[in-house]
Amino acid sequence: MADPTPSVELPNAEYIELKNISNTTIDLLRWKIKIGNNTVSIPQSYALQPDSLVVLCSKSQWPLFNLPQKSIGLSFFPALPNEEGILSLIAPDGKTIHGIEYQSSMHENSLKSNGGWSLEMIDPAKPCSNTNLYSSQHSKGGTPGFMNTVHKKFKLSDSLYIKQCVALDSKNLLLELNQGVDSIEMSSLRLFNFDTSSIRITRAEPLPPLFSTIRLQINPALQNNFIYTVK
Repeated sequence: MADPTPSVELPNAEYIELKNISNTTIDLLRWKIKIGNNTVSIPQSYALQPDSLVVLCSKSQWPLFNLPQKSIGLSFFPALPNEEGILSLIAPDGKTIHGIEYQSSMHENSLKSNGGWSLEMIDPAKPCSNTNLYSSQHSKGGTPGFMNTVHKKFKLSDSLYIKQCVALDSKNLLLELNQGVDSIEMSSLRLFNFDTSSIRITRAEPLPPLFSTIRLQINPALQNNFIYTVK
């Protein structure tokens, strides 16, 4: 909920939901939320059970949600820009676990994009998809602490393609994809190839926070005045 004003029937307060889609209980102590250049750490232990969610909000507005077992109030909750922003979830070891880019234009109409309605994730199992956010369908404007109203109700685009490739230098390429990817899976060298067998890919590194760009290291170096094709 980036723009809670004017409020529909929810508290006039920004919030973020975290959902655990793993099979392991996760202690959120020292996990971090980053929005823009602002980063805030969760200062308390909270056991997020498998297939469960928790609401993060400002400590001053925490009582308004009346979700004592499903919410955490943060003293320095980062302000969420109304129009657009990149939101990152960072583990205590510094690894980016998830990043998402939201825009008010993702809402279904101008009424909802003007405030009071939350954006919900359609399919938690496909968190990297750039079509995975949509307006809440609940009459209150959102469902903090409960299942999203758009849960698996819309078809997501599964297409993945390279938008462009830039040569950073003769041995490093930067691929820009149309959407984010799983960083571990897309580190596999077998997923990429050149049209010439003389070029070997030695490293593939998806870059945080959105993992929609991948740095490729190659060997030998690219030659001048020669056209290469990478897939």
